[in-house]
Amino acid sequence: MNIAFFTDTYKPNVDGVVICIELLKKELERKGHKVYVFAPSPTMERRMDNEVFYFESHPFLPYPQYRIAMVHDATLGIDKLARICRLLKIDAIHSHGIAFTSIAAYRVAKRLGIPKIIMFHTNVAGATHYISKFRIMEKGFERITWRYLKWLYSNYDEVLAPSKRAHDMLKEQGISSTVFPNGIEIGDYLKIKRKPNRKGVMLLHVGRVVKEKRIDIAMEMIKNRKDVSLDVVGKGPGLEYYRSLAKEMGIEKKVKFLGYVGHKKLNDYYRRANALVFCSAFDTQGLVVVEALASGMPVIAMAGTSGAEIAKDVNKKLVFSNQGEFDMAVSYAKRHGNCRRCREVSRKYDVKEQARKLIEKYKRK
Repeated sequence: MNIAFFTDTYKPNVDGVVICIELLKKELERKGHKVYVFAPSPTMERRMDNEVFYFESHPFLPYPQYRIAMVHDATLGIDKLARICRLLKIDAIHSHGIAFTSIAAYRVAKRLGIPKIIMFHTNVAGATHYISKFRIMEKGFERITWRYLKWLYSNYDEVLAPSKRAHDMLKEQGISSTVFPNGIEIGDYLKIKRKPNRKGVMLLHVGRVVKEKRIDIAMEMIKNRKDVSLDVVGKGPGLEYYRSLAKEMGIEKKVKFLGYVGHKKLNDYYRRANALVFCSAFDTQGLVVVEALASGMPVIAMAGTSGAEIAKDVNKKLVFSNQGEFDMAVSYAKRHGNCRRCREVSRKYDVKEQARKLIEKYKRK
């Protein structure tokens, strides 16, 4: 099959959506299919690069790392997109975004009469604080966002939710979806030989450093624990906020902000840390949770998050909602430094199997 991925974020960005796209693209092509990507250009100009078609784009002012694709007739409009997809003999369109690229995706698919699927990657309604700092306006933007998503998703054949929590979130808004987790290449992580830290407890947080990740909850949990430290891997606009907060809480020596690290270095952290900590109610899944489990490292997750949904499959003691439960989770992680059950649970999220199921969905529509 020839498949078109439409997305609001792509390389050089490094985030969960980009990783999902890259892993799926690689696996689908390994199976003999062809995947083309339509994404915002990292610069202003529209261009084409091998199998990637870049829309003219402009920075999203509240978060300049991300860019908004400009889909219009002067550069790359619906007519040109439809012609390109027809020439490429596209059999199905899969949208990974929610902005103009997703509108373009369903319109092109409708014009060509081919299947169209969309993945609910990002709880954008939970990030309205980037648009307004006033709570009353945030609520208004949140309502408008959900109204827009309900309309957008109604134009697709199927909406995929990467977790039951994401599925329930959509259901509350009257949006039907199918639970379909994103996958990772678990093989590399399964090979990691765990040597967890034995001097105290080293917790790890991996991901963009933004307020919606709620790293402050983990910081609050470790504040009165002399034996527990926290290493934060990643970068983002919330970095200075969390650094100031750590200093204000008097735990700046216990919390290390390590910035972005490469794959090899990250695997070293997966080898040595005692547990990954996950507090984000914003993430619809959290690939880092699966990565950690595949490496044999327990995940301590805040109740009510998508991470907790996965962590409790290992053991319910890893899910916390208060200090006592957090302490119990830390104790469990210390006792199970090389967790066989963690690796078993991660196998359900193998990208090989997810790619196979996706092809079945494309063919059924």
